[in-house]
Amino acid sequence: VSVLYWWSFATMGRSTVRVVARMRPTDRYAGSLISLLEDQKTVTVQTSRRGGVGPDAASAANESHAYKLDQVYQDASQETIYESCASDIVKAVVAGYNGTVLAYGQTGAGKTYTMMGGTDYRTRGVVPRAVKAIFDEVQTQVDKQFDVKVSYVEVYNDRICDLLAPNSDADISIQEDAKGAITIKGATHTPCTHEAGALAALFAGNNNRAVAEHSLNANSSRSHCVFTVHVTSRSRIESESASLVGKLHCVDLAGSERLSKTESGGSLLREAQYINKSLTFLEQVVMALGTANRHVPFRQSKLTNILKDSLGGNSKTTMIANIWPEERHLEETVSTLKFASRMMRVQTEATVNTLLDPETHIRQLQRKISDLKAELQMQNQLAGKSHIAYEGDIGEDERFEMEKTVKAYITGKQGDIDVRSLREVKEYFRIFKAFVDSSDLDARGGADAPDARTAGGKNEPSP
Repeated sequence: VSVLYWWSFATMGRSTVRVVARMRPTDRYAGSLISLLEDQKTVTVQTSRRGGVGPDAASAANESHAYKLDQVYQDASQETIYESCASDIVKAVVAGYNGTVLAYGQTGAGKTYTMMGGTDYRTRGVVPRAVKAIFDEVQTQVDKQFDVKVSYVEVYNDRICDLLAPNSDADISIQEDAKGAITIKGATHTPCTHEAGALAALFAGNNNRAVAEHSLNANSSRSHCVFTVHVTSRSRIESESASLVGKLHCVDLAGSERLSKTESGGSLLREAQYINKSLTFLEQVVMALGTANRHVPFRQSKLTNILKDSLGGNSKTTMIANIWPEERHLEETVSTLKFASRMMRVQTEATVNTLLDPETHIRQLQRKISDLKAELQMQNQLAGKSHIAYEGDIGEDERFEMEKTVKAYITGKQGDIDVRSLREVKEYFRIFKAFVDSSDLDARGGADAPDARTAGGKNEPSP
């Protein structure tokens, strides 16, 4: 059975995507080539005018390129990254907004570590911390009833796979509703009443992810993963209040790969080609969003289609650009910083999502109509017009008086007609139409003119 719901939106206003960079800790930090300025927002990279990077060409003059982001972190803790990048978004999601935290960067730069974390509680990543924060917030709002569900999918070789039901044959597709909201139809939505249940689903999904080893990463993600927390809340006090529906996307993108460095072959080569292709499409979308009046090719890939809300749509979005600040990875670092700079031009417009079921909405409208009728009746009594009727059929005596009024108006014996209700407007139009029809017949020398009382029928619609 198809059920329709009444949606309404209250906007938070347009804002640009928040972009931060995180440097992976390394003993081979290229300090002579990569510099973090005192404002902790600007990274400079020394490049060769011949197109290369680093001081590898003595004959080529070097120049410095600066990339200014919202924040740049070096040797930052997991807690610092969460508080800066996700804390406000999580609170907004509980309040009914959509939010996205997106990790981008080359393979091995620390995206999965940033999003999922390490092997102990202290180094847990953005996703586990966000799950905990959501349930902590839910427990504090005792006046509301919450429904929390999680889903987990990966885009592997441009196919969407359900990580919570890896053996399922369900057809998973991307759908867009009339208001442009994106949903992943067919994906498993696991209800969770506490933090442990949501984390269990997360860890089960992580075990089903496509990973492999290559020369740069012993556990390289071979797919783009999207873990989503769906939060629906409703007042326990107001029985007919609307529900607020928030959604948190936590996106761990597979890293871009230079095949000459990863030395991939066979299935790894094929996976790398799909990864690089989808990231190229993502870059094209971001460039289009940052350019006025340009077509945005969201449908080029499954990844960009899923992220349509997050990029330029209804979402509060933060991107974490992970970089590996070693000399051997300078090309990838420059590429990541360029992409991050383009992402800062992308604007989103987060709106709170309000949902009413049809029966509740009908009851609210009926009550509003009743209140308006009562208020109108009270105003008429104060103005001495309590005899005016707004509903019901016109009686014979009242219709006869209205016909006399119309005849007097047509013959010039009366001025403007005082019309007191929409009910009278409709009847006066019917009477005028009857007289017009009668005049037409007289002009053509036809049969006797019809009586205005019966012409057109009692229930004839207004002209």
